[in-house]
Amino acid sequence: MKQVIGGDAAIARQSARHKLFVEGATDEEIDPSVLRELLTRNGLSQIEIVATGGCSNIRNAADALLREHPTYYFLTDRDAQDDERVEASWASFPDIKKRNLLIWRKRELENYFIDPDYVKKSNWLKPKITEATLRAAILKEAQYRLYMDAANLVLMELNEIVCAHFAEHFADVSKFRTEAAALSVLTSFDQIACKLASVQHTLEQSVIEATFRRYVAELSGGQIPLQYGSGTWLNRMSGKEIFRSIISSCFLVEDASGDPVTGKKKATEVAKDLLRQDLNEQPNDFIQLINLMNARVTSAPA
Repeated sequence: MKQVIGGDAAIARQSARHKLFVEGATDEEIDPSVLRELLTRNGLSQIEIVATGGCSNIRNAADALLREHPTYYFLTDRDAQDDERVEASWASFPDIKKRNLLIWRKRELENYFIDPDYVKKSNWLKPKITEATLRAAILKEAQYRLYMDAANLVLMELNEIVCAHFAEHFADVSKFRTEAAALSVLTSFDQIACKLASVQHTLEQSVIEATFRRYVAELSGGQIPLQYGSGTWLNRMSGKEIFRSIISSCFLVEDASGDPVTGKKKATEVAKDLLRQDLNEQPNDFIQLINLMNARVTSAPA
């Protein structure tokens, strides 16, 4: 059994010009830890990784900081965003006119680490865990979570629709000279009525039920119990929760003293170990991220 090296080499990033903002409450969370490992292992240690909270924080920062900081980049979970928006983020990156934002093609970073063809290469698999055992464990946890994950995707989609920006500010001050005139313009504004009708329709029970069934069909590909090669469950269900489950049952991680590592650090060490393989052995999105960031750093050096 391989042992964890005492700690990663410290890299001075305080003056880094290039910064990649990612999800995570602290720098020790899995997203910043794993992405720092990925970039450092592939010659991009000059890019500082910054934990910036949740998905909405990343998007807001991408909008707010673009003009002043064109060498700041933002990477966020997919959650319930559609293929068109996801692919557009990769096709246009870096987009210094709008936002330097990338959206993972999978729901969360951890989804890349529940692909059995990738995670089976880990040095931390328990000795008796075969590839078949690992695949069965992933599938079992996904099946257990299927309907809740479909429901959560519905909630994420509803949040996107209901909270979406729908109207620009008023601009003709001549229509707002008195309180009564201002209230008249505001309360008769047709975009408010349209938004209300749209939200009411979105929240109708029949629409919610149809959206839920759509996600179940998409995740399962019409095959229940779930099967490998059918549906999008491996990419679109909560990889965070599935990864956490298989880490507990299928992996044994030890520190430099031979003591078992547990909790979030255990999951992070499994992921970081996989990232120590050659770049051509990594998931395609990791390879594309490295290529995009390398091109950006080369064209706008720190």
